[in-house]
Order: sequence, then structure tokens, then C-alpha cells
Amino acid sequence: MDKAGEYAQNLLHVLQEEFQLTGDLIGFAREKEQLLARADVKSLNDLLTTEEETVIALREKEEERNRNVMEFADVLGVSPVGLTIRQLAEWTKDAELGHRLVSAGNDIAVNMRELSRHNEKVKRLLKHQVAYTEFMLNLLLSTKNQAIFYNVQGNREEKENTVSRLNYHA
Repeated sequence: MDKAGEYAQNLLHVLQEEFQLTGDLIGFAREKEQLLARADVKSLNDLLTTEEETVIALREKEEERNRNVMEFADVLGVSPVGLTIRQLAEWTKDAELGHRLVSAGNDIAVNMRELSRHNEKVKRLLKHQVAYTEFMLNLLLSTKNQAIFYNVQGNREEKENTVSRLNYHA
């Protein structure tokens, strides 16, 4: 195999590893959705630790891919700036290898779009949880002058008092 073929094979290997890592991140995002819905903070914290390790591994793979592309471009005698996987695939002598490179790049792009969708959902769930927590804290901390409360019979409590509801729960 020629030098360009070796770099193409190495690039394919790195892309396949990146695909696996992005798939793992999608799984973590799905799990985060479920944990947020259940408000399982401990499990969420453990998951975030694992996810952080995966993100670090993905970043390392991206750096390895960039180094590989730079070396591949150097062997081909082209500038690596703005170089796409499709262009690199066209310069490989092995058509099957070129096709696999393009396919791996497309698979990663699909995974990244799916990951983005899941992360948007997680973001909405987090905002909802924060808003609910803020609402409950405001409800518990507000004085009776600022909020309307009802007694056990369902009648409005009309007494003027500056004691917060939090004091009743303490």
C-alpha cells in the first residue's frame, strides 16, 4: 500500500472510532432525558462524569484526525485548509477505501445531528426543571402579602402576615 493509502486507512480507523464515540454520546443524551424526567440527580451526576470522559476521548480523536489529515495532505502535496473527507477520498487510489471514508464521514454527520437534537431536548428539560425549582422556592419564600393562599376549606386566607410558607415547613 502506498503512503497515501496508509494515511487514508488510518483516517478511516479514526473516523470509525469517532463514530463509535458519537454513538456513545447519543446514548448518554437519551439516558439524561430519562434521568431528568425522573429527577434522579445521583445517577445524572454519575452519567455526566462518564459523558465527560467520552467527550475528552472524542476531542483526542478529533486532534488525531486533524494530524492525520495534515500528514495526508502533505503526502498529496495539497493545502489542508478547507480539505474535506470527500476530497481526500477522491485522491485515494483504492475506490472502495475512498467510498468507506465518505461513508464514515456521513455517518458521523448523521450522529452529530441526532446528538444535537437530543441535547436540545435535554436543554429544554433542564430549563423546565430549573423553572419549576425556582417557582417552588418563590412560593415557599414569598410572604402572605405577596401571594394568595387558601385554607383547608378552600377559602382565601386574608390575614396579613409576613411569615413565609417555608417557616411552616421547617
